[in-house]
Amino acid sequence: MRTAIDSDDGLEQAIAHSPDIVLVGHHSPESFDMCRRISSRMRPEQLPAFLVTPGVGTSEAEEGEPESIDSLLAETLALDLLAQGVKTLLSRARQAGQDDVVLEHHGLRLDRTRYVAELKGESIGATPTEFRLLWTLMAKPGHVFSRHDLFEACHAEHEGEPSAQSRAIDVHVKTIRRKLAEQANLIETIRGVGYRFREPVWGVSPFE
Repeated sequence: MRTAIDSDDGLEQAIAHSPDIVLVGHHSPESFDMCRRISSRMRPEQLPAFLVTPGVGTSEAEEGEPESIDSLLAETLALDLLAQGVKTLLSRARQAGQDDVVLEHHGLRLDRTRYVAELKGESIGATPTEFRLLWTLMAKPGHVFSRHDLFEACHAEHEGEPSAQSRAIDVHVKTIRRKLAEQANLIETIRGVGYRFREPVWGVSPFE
């Protein structure tokens, strides 16, 4: 979880980290404007914005509610209900990615019905674990995943020390990059954090 000191900082952090949920602690035109700015810079399905508003009635809030906001709550809402609301939005965001059966970016195509990863029409020979890791990254281009998050996505049934988890993910990424050959840079390393899948650039060949 990250905290922003103001709307400009919130916008920068949202763009940099592609969060699943944005919690805004006050109701004001500036807050709504920040949500609109974030929404205009990111894919809507990747960003459910969660607005917490103190001292405002529902009818008043709805009049100015932008499309980017999923839920509007009062500040006095019980913490257990707030937590449940956050869980619901996270579940919705994850389900959106699970509904897809094919992902394709930069010439790399993942088919979840066959568990096959293809580059320029040729299978790269990804193992099931490597496929899950690739799918997690490709489902949210530009989003920075920690090594722990990637380990859970690939090895949900296993546990281990954080250092062992990090090493396992690093090995998987190294192997995937080798299989991607000239497209190895599709997976970008974020030093001290983890990895992300390179975002598509409009007007650029998918194989560049």
